Amino acid sequence: MAKRAIQINVTAPSNTGKTALLDYLVNYYSSVRGLKVARVKYPCYRPQDLGAVDFEDTGKRIDEYIRNGNPENLSIREFQILCAENRIFFDQQIRKWLATMDVILSEDGKYTSFIWGPLMDNKIKLKEFEKLNKGLIEPDIRFTLNGPRLGGVEPNHKFEQSNLWESCRLQHLKLARDLNWIIIDYKKVEGEEKIKAETARVGNKIIEESEYLLIKAKL
Repeated sequence: MAKRAIQINVTAPSNTGKTALLDYLVNYYSSVRGLKVARVKYPCYRPQDLGAVDFEDTGKRIDEYIRNGNPENLSIREFQILCAENRIFFDQQIRKWLATMDVILSEDGKYTSFIWGPLMDNKIKLKEFEKLNKGLIEPDIRFTLNGPRLGGVEPNHKFEQSNLWESCRLQHLKLARDLNWIIIDYKKVEGEEKIKAETARVGNKIIEESEYLLIKAKL
């Protein structure tokens, strides 16, 4: 059977330390384990930088919606369609990575839309999101993070500035329990060294829980 990369996903609310966590995982799998690692954060604002073709300029348009006041005047439903297209277009790159890389690390994805869409417009139902995202390649293992909101709130970010963060956190936990994701608790700590240590602790938990997949793949 042809080699297939392992895809590890972390889907969690904003401001939970995901970026630093994935930095840690990239360093571990590439530098410590010597594996070929690819990484993507959804939505992918510049898919072309990662080798993908963004047929409808979805990355730029999503960024404009989130950070520059929605110049296209998109409805919530239209924005979620745009996000689904962004993932669908990038899936072609995921297919390439599955054949050429060892580990794919992804941040957020379709379930971010499943959570945020209904929170912002309760007329949008789950079945509609499932239809929009049908056929996407699924990660081999998913994690979510549970803990208090950390710093780093972006001033002009539509979602980070919303008052829905706690609702978003609870919806992540509900989905995780319903879909058997692994929930990892984290703590808010102060000081650079303590922050690095907490990131490493959470990262090592993800590494430990994912190790059976790498053993199975003989990586």
